[in-house]
Amino acid sequence: MGIKGLSYPKYDLSMCTYCSALNGIILFAIAQAWKGKPWDDVEVLTGKIMGPTPGKKKTILIGKCMYEANRDHPDIQEMIAVKGCPPSPKAVVKAFHQAGIEIDPAIFENIDKAPGFFMEKYEGKPEFEESFFAILS
Repeated sequence: MGIKGLSYPKYDLSMCTYCSALNGIILFAIAQAWKGKPWDDVEVLTGKIMGPTPGKKKTILIGKCMYEANRDHPDIQEMIAVKGCPPSPKAVVKAFHQAGIEIDPAIFENIDKAPGFFMEKYEGKPEFEESFFAILS
């Protein structure tokens, strides 16, 4: 996508189930927010073992574990903490807005419907057989 001004390292095995549920939604929201203008050198850290990169202007720490591991790290110029286990969707939106990344709050307000955003790519495709899938409630 050519996104510039944002570093979002790939998750590692230390990311828990709660944060992993948010991770894909956050990435989708970032992709939707990208308008071609570079963001202000923002870094997003997840899991338990990532560390901040020296020189980044803003560091978003996602989740209680990441916050506790890096809250006093000297390489963080401006820390934007999304505390909580799990972090609340509203806190995620607020953090990205604080960093200058205007993710759409509606994506997080309707988080339970998020998988449906990806279903449109199958519409009208003959190789997609709807009977192979079921909606569980």
